Amino acid sequence: MSLPPYNVDEIVTLLKGTNIPTVLVEGKDDINVFRLIEKRVAYSVKGINFIPCGGKDILFNVYRRKNEFPSKKIAFLADRDMNLFKDRTTHLKEIVWTKGYCIENDIFAGSNLLKFLSTKERSEFEATVKEICRWFAFEVEKYFRSEEFIVRYSIYEICRDHPSKLCSKFLVEIGFKEPDGELLNDIILNYKLKLRGKQIFQVLVRILTTKDRYSSFSKDNLIEIALRVNQKNIYINNLIKKISSVLDEI
Repeated sequence: MSLPPYNVDEIVTLLKGTNIPTVLVEGKDDINVFRLIEKRVAYSVKGINFIPCGGKDILFNVYRRKNEFPSKKIAFLADRDMNLFKDRTTHLKEIVWTKGYCIENDIFAGSNLLKFLSTKERSEFEATVKEICRWFAFEVEKYFRSEEFIVRYSIYEICRDHPSKLCSKFLVEIGFKEPDGELLNDIILNYKLKLRGKQIFQVLVRILTTKDRYSSFSKDNLIEIALRVNQKNIYINNLIKKISSVLDEI
């Protein structure tokens, strides 16, 4: 059984008492990514403690109390999320942000994972991504209007009737309307960074775990391969540089 995440007061107390350079991240998945990275000599993250906050809200609330541990070497890392499209976090200037929507986007965009797909699989992947971009652009527009948006749907809900088509019942359930064409084209052209990375990996995993494939890959497999094989991922490298820079300035 996993332990419950720390609350804000507990994290602040931990930071006040530590002398180890520390990076606060949103969740445990982020820690797993950086634990893979720190095993590579090229990176300067050895000796750094990573603390999962259990969500962006807790991370932001700890950040707002950073004046309580001013001399400590602390960095904050967060997914850009919808702020990628319209930034509402300009007051959080010292946080290190992902380049893409989330850490999965930075991993995928700087990887060669599409080489695992055959020509047929690549066509299926691209067709599915374009369809999911239609739904995602609809949610982005709700964000623009300051309405409640939901991006947690899995591709098995979004494309439940056909692997490469939006489910008509799902579209009715969410009150779907076709998004602005310019916004949609922008997300499609830049999907590696702008379409939520969790859905991108879901599409990859679904295709790479079909029964007729010689080998199968889980999301964890793909992330580890992406980080270990391509050590020149500019997005991940830049995250490390920014984190190191923040810690060195303190």
